[in-house]
Amino acid sequence: MNNTIGFDPSDMRQFADLVLQLVPTLGIAPEQQEELIHDAEILSEETTGSQPEPGRVRAAYQRVQEALTAVTTTSAASLC
Repeated sequence: MNNTIGFDPSDMRQFADLVLQLVPTLGIAPEQQEELIHDAEILSEETTGSQPEPGRVRAAYQRVQEALTAVTTTSAASLC
């Protein structure tokens, strides 16, 4: 049974759209950029359906977050 009471995917969709806008400004390697774009597009797609499944949205969001964490970790390491 899917319980989606109170689940509003619009914030996740906005987040995915923001990531897609910002990716070109991050100064990351093309491979990282492609992966982050791919993951953000998946998140956007998962939140666009008529009945988004919270588990799939959560998994897509986590992939984007992990990719962003890797970018910030790499950026911080290069400053040292």
